[in-house]
Amino acid sequence: MKRKMKHTYMKWMVIGLLLAVSLVWFAGCGSDTSESKDKGTTGITAEEPGDVQDGNTTNQDGENGGGTTDGDGTSSSGDGTTSTGDGTTGGDTGTNNETPTTPTTPASTCTIQINCSLLVGKDLTDTGLETLVPAGGVILGTTKVTLNPGDTVYDVTLRITKAKRIHMASEGSLAMGNLYIAGISNIYEKAYNSKSGWVYLINGAQPGVGSGVKELKAGDKLVWAYSLDLGNDL
Repeated sequence: MKRKMKHTYMKWMVIGLLLAVSLVWFAGCGSDTSESKDKGTTGITAEEPGDVQDGNTTNQDGENGGGTTDGDGTSSSGDGTTSTGDGTTGGDTGTNNETPTTPTTPASTCTIQINCSLLVGKDLTDTGLETLVPAGGVILGTTKVTLNPGDTVYDVTLRITKAKRIHMASEGSLAMGNLYIAGISNIYEKAYNSKSGWVYLINGAQPGVGSGVKELKAGDKLVWAYSLDLGNDL
């Protein structure tokens, strides 16, 4: 009798254990089914083009798309132009690439005039000057000349007479320090008398040195005049 009861007890213990195992297994399956069901409803979220990460917008190949906006307010366009939130525009620095214009220093100039006014109205018989003295005695009216550094009275006179096709003749030499102008417009020294000849004045005064050594300055007024008395009549 006791053995039969023990056998029955063991039988029910096995059945209970099997039921317990079955319940645990079904509970596990139910949980997996629920999880699978939730996953089926929610779905796996994949990164798509245009998804925002860390404040930056990227497309699928990792390049910035057009109109991309960074988290710091900096925006990028597809053509590489970048503008920040402070209004600064990239790609155009706003720098003026033109070379600054340097003001040009006006050239130094002086004026020159050549006249033989003292011969006008004089008796020029037998002097050979009758046909050489112009009416009014002006051979070259007041003319502006550009000065080169170191220009002397002689340099400027030679340059302007060549340019205007006016005859000029000189005597002596610069090296010897005795260079002087003997004739202008074919009117030579001592043609009128023994004291006549060409004398130059700068700003109305006679410098008292040779024309080959006297340098001119900007604004000087050079006048060559034919004197009849060694310059004392000028």
